[in-house]
Amino acid sequence: MAGYKIVDEDGIYFTTHTIVEWLPVFKESNYFEIIIESLEYCQENKGLYIFGYVIMLTHFHLMGQTEEGVRFQDVMRDMKKFTSKEISSKLDNDSQKLFLHVFKKAAEREKGKRNFKIWQNEYHPQITYTDKVCRQKLEYMHNNPVLKEFVDKPEHWLYSSARNYILGDDSVLKVELLQML
Repeated sequence: MAGYKIVDEDGIYFTTHTIVEWLPVFKESNYFEIIIESLEYCQENKGLYIFGYVIMLTHFHLMGQTEEGVRFQDVMRDMKKFTSKEISSKLDNDSQKLFLHVFKKAAEREKGKRNFKIWQNEYHPQITYTDKVCRQKLEYMHNNPVLKEFVDKPEHWLYSSARNYILGDDSVLKVELLQML
């Protein structure tokens, strides 16, 4: 995995966080909200700057950076740990036994101390050194729901920073707008 590691703590990274077995956990707003609330917490308390995001049914993409002295990988680890607990609890409350069975088996394979493994291990951090790469990653994220035919226009997908960039809408999650656009 040579291309997927943190190489510059001050860099802006594009990441992909994928649910185990690509299960479509994010079908209802209360599951999307777990990610949104966690990202907000990381912004307010852990030094995370978010430049772009999109939450799909099976994964989410994030373009972000951490403030000086904060390790990006530590914030991602803590966010995934917290959201794992919240998602598994919500799935249990919603009697989503199939999902929980898959996540329990995934945890058992790793012989860890957790009951459920929600996220795949890797999040594939890719540094975005240039404006061109930042633009490409933002366009990719924003167009993801359109390519999957969930919506006709990027700004119509509620859980995406396309709304921030195109509509100036910070109502779901505030992001730091990149000025190169």
